[in-house]
Amino acid sequence: MDLTLILIGWLLNMAIIIDSDLTLINGAKIDGLFPATQNNEPLTFEQLSQGSNFFSAPPSGTYFTFANYSIAPTTQVYSPNILRAYGVYIYKTITFSSAKLELTAEGDGLRLGFYADNGSGYPGALISDLGRFIYELSGVQTINFPSNITLQPGFYWLAINVELINNTFRSIPVAGLVNILGANPAGGTNSQYTVYAISQTFGVMPPTFPSAASRINNFAMPWLMFLVV
Repeated sequence: MDLTLILIGWLLNMAIIIDSDLTLINGAKIDGLFPATQNNEPLTFEQLSQGSNFFSAPPSGTYFTFANYSIAPTTQVYSPNILRAYGVYIYKTITFSSAKLELTAEGDGLRLGFYADNGSGYPGALISDLGRFIYELSGVQTINFPSNITLQPGFYWLAINVELINNTFRSIPVAGLVNILGANPAGGTNSQYTVYAISQTFGVMPPTFPSAASRINNFAMPWLMFLVV
């Protein structure tokens, strides 16, 4: 048998050790790629490509954001009674107890929640409704959750709905968001889809994200800062 074929076969059937606790395993695939694990936790390609943001979980008492890059924030106006969902990654098991966000203009209130992915790149079942939060003045606001929320490594949808009037938040610009919804083939300055949005009367988060939400171009995500327990 050709020596090259023997060598290829041997490589395909071995585990490739990348470091002492990070192993690439021959087996079932994630999104078409062989999975990897660190400390027995599965990784996706996106997690492997994020660098130190993945390899060490944020220390307790620090604030975690879903900005994928070191990037200056922008502002974004959010109209009421629209349920929006942003795709986000959790790289290590993490527990949040509260969050902060900044209003750059007076607002009224909002509701936050996390949804699981339905397996097709769309929000599915509700994981946690983090409750209704009321505020009246601009500035940094503290959002205390009814109870701590723990998320395992994986892909989730962060959902937000605002109440009564437009709210303007300090926000993560499009360049700092996960590219999961694809590009707008029309091009121009509105070239990137960033969020699912659908009309939804303000209130408790629905147990399943409504179907047929629209993909919206270049809409920023609130710069939420989650407190790590």
